[in-house]
Amino acid sequence: MFPNEASWFYDKILQINPGEVFPMLNLGSSTGYYRTIIQPYIDNLLFKPLREQGRKVIHCDIKEAEGVDIIGDLSSTAFVEKLQCFEFRSVICSHLLEHVENPASVASSIMQIIPADGYLFVSCPYRYPHHPDPVDTMFRPSPEKLSSYFPGMKIIDSCVISGGRYGKFGKSAKSIVRELMRLAIPFYKPTRWLWHFREAKGTCLVLKKDS
Repeated sequence: MFPNEASWFYDKILQINPGEVFPMLNLGSSTGYYRTIIQPYIDNLLFKPLREQGRKVIHCDIKEAEGVDIIGDLSSTAFVEKLQCFEFRSVICSHLLEHVENPASVASSIMQIIPADGYLFVSCPYRYPHHPDPVDTMFRPSPEKLSSYFPGMKIIDSCVISGGRYGKFGKSAKSIVRELMRLAIPFYKPTRWLWHFREAKGTCLVLKKDS
């Protein structure tokens, strides 16, 4: 998730009646350490303000770690049925679909979790280098392409948002040191090195499920 993306989603969430959005499920949440230390703007710009307002967000990921409330695999029918029992009003899913082999299947699972008139806040990279976690299929959809993976949901808002210069956004002090060291050796993986000077972009959507 990019800093601008976290702010964009937060603004869109505030425009909707809280009763229509919460409780919210954060799918592919990663760990609490990732959200607060590695990319602290995710928590500072999005989830922390929601917590301070008393809004309930449940974090879900395939890996067991601190800050993950529910652990499971969306390819499991039983797990999707388990998530349905929580009666979430909305799902936020940021930069997950490029890390699965079959994004259409995962999108279908996500739609099953969202109730009628529920919301989906979803994003993917639009322009971003290869970043396996553990895979990256290079799924880089436009807003129109991404929305096509969620038939029966209407677009409330969409954008291709700037993530800033790839080598700069959301960096911790430790990451900045590593970047400076990396810039000193442009001959090592030069294609990847060039990304330090390119603007990253993301596709962001707010979708609402038909009643």
